[in-house]
Amino acid sequence: MTGVLSLEKFFRARELRAKRNFPSATPYFILQATQTDFHLKGVFMRNTSITTQQRRIVLASTSKPRQALLHRLQIAFEIAAPNVDETALTNETPLALVQRLAEAKARAVANNFPDAIIIAADQVGVLDNQILGKPHTHENAVKQLQNASGKCMQFLIGLCVLDTREQTQQLVVEEFDVIYRQLTKAMIENYLQKEQPFEAAGSCKAEGLGIVLIE
Repeated sequence: MTGVLSLEKFFRARELRAKRNFPSATPYFILQATQTDFHLKGVFMRNTSITTQQRRIVLASTSKPRQALLHRLQIAFEIAAPNVDETALTNETPLALVQRLAEAKARAVANNFPDAIIIAADQVGVLDNQILGKPHTHENAVKQLQNASGKCMQFLIGLCVLDTREQTQQLVVEEFDVIYRQLTKAMIENYLQKEQPFEAAGSCKAEGLGIVLIE
């Protein structure tokens, strides 16, 4: 596997890199890149009196793994469900899709938090020039994994960090490739029964049992 397969791993890599460079730093999310010389695309660490405790942090997602990520970073935050339709627009590219949805999720909850930093994200897979979102059902997950068997899938993660007080935002996209193993029907069924990754793009959670499905 090249790169990472989830927003959680995307953040974790940057968290570790920041800790190596600034071992005594305090993690916090900001929007103005000029406020720090160490920009980690959403995760910033620096010795400062400005901390997340002084700003309201809102995660525009009900995803348990994303909540666990912020808990691991020791950031106090609230949760808000964005309720955004994730259907791709006609002829919309994967890059444009994750950018649009990440921003849409942040702005969907913005009116309820007029003085906060809102974090939102979206992820899709791309296989054979087709966008793969969340399978939602067992049947769709089987089809996604059967089609991915032995192939390289591209993943894109869009991340939006919106400051509702300043009305500014950062919007970034990470792209990476994942090579799937040759998957038998039994392997697919066994994995889906155990993990049920029906809300994961590409039907695979690499931070969990899905790691066995990829090279």
